[in-house]
Amino acid sequence: MMYGFAFAVNEISLVLFTTLAPSGALAFVLMAIPLFKGGIEDDARGRLSKLLCIPLVVTMVGLVASATHLGNPDNALYVIAGIGRSPLSTEVASAVAFLALAGVYWLLTFARRFPLALQRVWLVAAAIVALAFVGAVAFAYGRETIVTWNLWQVPAALCLNALVGGPILALAGFRAARTPLGDGGEKALLALAAAALVANVVVYVTQGVALAGMGNSFGRAIDLAPGFWPALAAFFVLCAAGIVAMIGARRFAVAQSYRLRLVVSSAASVLVFAGVFLMRFVFYMTHMTVGL
Repeated sequence: MMYGFAFAVNEISLVLFTTLAPSGALAFVLMAIPLFKGGIEDDARGRLSKLLCIPLVVTMVGLVASATHLGNPDNALYVIAGIGRSPLSTEVASAVAFLALAGVYWLLTFARRFPLALQRVWLVAAAIVALAFVGAVAFAYGRETIVTWNLWQVPAALCLNALVGGPILALAGFRAARTPLGDGGEKALLALAAAALVANVVVYVTQGVALAGMGNSFGRAIDLAPGFWPALAAFFVLCAAGIVAMIGARRFAVAQSYRLRLVVSSAASVLVFAGVFLMRFVFYMTHMTVGL
């Protein structure tokens, strides 16, 4: 148990990165959909474009946290050299590419002239890279020598984490921008987050069962994270509470305080991220190699 906890604490920067960055990238894609489709007023388009900084900041915080894992800034050169052959290098490269595309788009929204056609092309490119980034993060941990990470549940859980956190963060962004999605749009995002949460719990249950049957000469994998099942219960409660809070914010009357709706929506995002963070921490606790 102590080894698992110590290992997770040592990798806390990666716990934070994998908690925030995939959800932030997916939230950016979801917030960009109305901008790509068009049909919204210029003022609303401007507000929404500028508040794409919300998922950008969330993703950037995760990336900056992961950069501390390098130890020495000079090690970044090895990350760059490994692009294409190292999953971790590909993960970092795709994150930087997404932030570059999305960041430049955000800056251009302040320009007086930013043609609508160019905006749409730029958003499509940023969205494609964002989804590639989420996939790169999900599949970065498959190693035959690390038996507890070389499971199908690992990338599945990470993608589902993003599908829980991304829609909730996107809804908070829409509300901050005062850009109504319409009843159908909000219900769709809430339904996506709820369905992903249920699927996520199922995946984690199968992962816990798999860990109980794995081990090496030092013991069982599940013993590295004896709190796996309580953590999973807490994950469900926190994420479900976040979704319920977001539903509650949705029901506020238009005449009620904008600030109150924004505070509740932000709190909903924090609850979901807290749940995801908990299971990401447990994931690193389960690190077990084939031999030692």
